[in-house]
Amino acid sequence: MRVRNALRSLAIKSLYESLDVRMIIHVASQVIENYDIYERTGCPHNIPLTAQQTARQVIDDCIALDMFLDLLEYLIILNSRGYMGREFPILYLDEMIKHIAAEGFLYNPEINRFMEDTTKQATINWGRLHEGSNYSFTFLKIDIVRNSEHVRSNKKTDVESAYRHIHAFITNSFLKRDGREWFWEGDGGLIAFFNGDIYNNAVLTGIDIINKLNLFNIFDNILQKPVSLRISCHAGTFPFSSNASVIRKYDPIREAFEIESKHTPENVLSVTVNVYARLDKLLTDSLTSSIQCDKWKLYYYKPSTEFSCK
Repeated sequence: MRVRNALRSLAIKSLYESLDVRMIIHVASQVIENYDIYERTGCPHNIPLTAQQTARQVIDDCIALDMFLDLLEYLIILNSRGYMGREFPILYLDEMIKHIAAEGFLYNPEINRFMEDTTKQATINWGRLHEGSNYSFTFLKIDIVRNSEHVRSNKKTDVESAYRHIHAFITNSFLKRDGREWFWEGDGGLIAFFNGDIYNNAVLTGIDIINKLNLFNIFDNILQKPVSLRISCHAGTFPFSSNASVIRKYDPIREAFEIESKHTPENVLSVTVNVYARLDKLLTDSLTSSIQCDKWKLYYYKPSTEFSCK
């Protein structure tokens, strides 16, 4: 996130007016691993630093490391919960939150996290993830079945129009649950979830897409035949990359591709056991009993339809 000079100055002022040097360093250590204020400033250990000097260094380090929002999130916790039995009111918090909102990030108190305002922007790293750092995700691998058949039997403009329509309702579905499109290639792609309840959000998105596809085929499809989708839902932990070719190589992503292509029937959402185990009962009740498909234990969603493994 871009930190403008006015916000930088306000954050520095907030730290040195709210906390002493010891607590400012404590805050920095909660955000930046192995933080050493003397190493950062280049000052000898026998020279005491003022709260203002320390605050300026901490804020500039957090900005340089793209961890300014992490700092603010900890300050919000410190303000509300205190530390070691003491209260630490943090000045100018509301003003700083307003500045951050102007840059496209809204504070979610339920998860104590600044999240992208998707009415303004929706970047593939949620504006927060760092290249090469490990994170846990859930994701949906989506594929339009028999794409080449649609291309052969319909006008190019009709296919493009239908696919735009499908992509639009898929996008609407994942954005309202804070998902992100990691890549899309005309007839399918990969959607990821990171913030909040990533397991329920991913499955709810998959179910929503399947149901919206049914409505599309009834009311809006201009192609010669109904459009079918396959969707797999999987989870995994791996280093974030903004490069789609790198993401594709990670084992959990390759597994999602395999499950979608080999073990997911048409117009069905398949869910792996590591996602299923973390779902609310309302969602698990909407899925089939587990089915063993090769090495995968899978659960399926398809309204009012029974089927076996593909």
